[in-house]
Amino acid sequence: MPLTLALLAEHLRLDPTDTAVCAFPIVAPLYQPLLHVDRRGDPPLPDLAERWALSADGTEYSFWLREAVFHDGTPVRAHDMAWSLSRHLWPTSKSLFAPVLRGLLRRGGTVHDGDIAESFEVDEEQRCLRVLLAAPYVPLPELLAHPMLGAVHEAKDGRLVGSGPLASRQDGAAMRFVTHAGYCGPRSAPSELTVASFSSPQDLAAALAGHEVDVVSVERRHQPLFAGRFDTTPLKDRWVGALMVNAAGTLHSTELRRDFGQMAQGLASGLFGSAFEPFLLPEDLATPAYRARSRPFLAAAEFARRWRDELADRPLRIVHCPGRGPLSEILTALADALAGEGLPHQIIEVAEPAAVYTLVAQGAFDVVARGWAQDFDDADEFFGIYDKQAPGALANLHVQRFSAQVAAARHLPLGSARSAAYVAALIELEAQWLCVPVCHDHQRLFHRPGLRLRPHSQQVFSPVAEPAAAASPA
Repeated sequence: MPLTLALLAEHLRLDPTDTAVCAFPIVAPLYQPLLHVDRRGDPPLPDLAERWALSADGTEYSFWLREAVFHDGTPVRAHDMAWSLSRHLWPTSKSLFAPVLRGLLRRGGTVHDGDIAESFEVDEEQRCLRVLLAAPYVPLPELLAHPMLGAVHEAKDGRLVGSGPLASRQDGAAMRFVTHAGYCGPRSAPSELTVASFSSPQDLAAALAGHEVDVVSVERRHQPLFAGRFDTTPLKDRWVGALMVNAAGTLHSTELRRDFGQMAQGLASGLFGSAFEPFLLPEDLATPAYRARSRPFLAAAEFARRWRDELADRPLRIVHCPGRGPLSEILTALADALAGEGLPHQIIEVAEPAAVYTLVAQGAFDVVARGWAQDFDDADEFFGIYDKQAPGALANLHVQRFSAQVAAARHLPLGSARSAAYVAALIELEAQWLCVPVCHDHQRLFHRPGLRLRPHSQQVFSPVAEPAAAASPA
């Protein structure tokens, strides 16, 4: 029997420029990127591209494509790949990859809707796509290995179709993913998957509990409903939860932000246990010196003793979005600690995460929680957590300086050299205490007991060829 995968109906969007993060592992088999990376640390391997080369100055990648076909039988051309990548750059694009691609590609921010960006050159006779960079960026092949950056084509019926190992078929109310006989790449996939959608997370949980579905993928804010009730398999994507601090608000001084951050991390250490994480970068992407730094905690009582007078007339504004798992838990713990010490604070309740970004843009906050997920093995992909989160002229200067230092190191050919440069810049920025990491995890799938999926893999539903890591409660 084919596996039945389930997610919320609002997330079942097959356009890769508009696909929710929690839907990535489900829809990934539909698409064929230029290259393929299965697990963390793996080198990029050929997928749609059978080979590639980098120019001497490091600003031009050439990819020679296989003879592939889309799910409707149309041949895949280099032009199709250029159009597919350009869709992520269009001004109206909702793609999560748009910001990074616009910054990396030559004239990546100047394309109009419907056009192919000047960042791409096509030679159909050679089946070659050239990707032009604004500056050297060695990790580009890994970035282009994400399935959501795969080739798509508009079929005669108006549907977008890919060329991945599975093709979508509508079967009444159900959607089926079936084997694409024309797939020519190295990725494996089940011969068939069924995809179901539900209107609420409660309905999803009931369907999984009632064995109507085998696997559920939900946003992190809904995962507390599933944690501890079902088996779970971690994906390749890594996630970090952090507190973002407004340097233009009540926490205006570096010393005050430092003490607040040390108090918050002390609370998080007791709250999260093994999931506590005081560093933004994981061990494999940082230098030993980065994670060897002392991160002392500060008790709430000591924080209150030091700063009670300073905070007497300036309540801390905490933006709180309930039901977001550990992010909501740490904000609640902070509010309780401040209340216990009699420190003035204001809880700003918002119903949806989108409202958080409005408040942040207005600078109408002092502390907000943010989760950041990434699927790449290069340190600079973690740094997007700082985007639009540091209002205030001085804070923005620090972030801009950091961004310039990171950009200058991207051309370094060795990952160790890039990491060393990134870490040096990050340590300097972290001294400003604009971002306070508190916990970490992987993106996860929840599933029925005994189901063996491939942990930490881009091909999570592929047949398990080796013993899988034991599934455990989240």
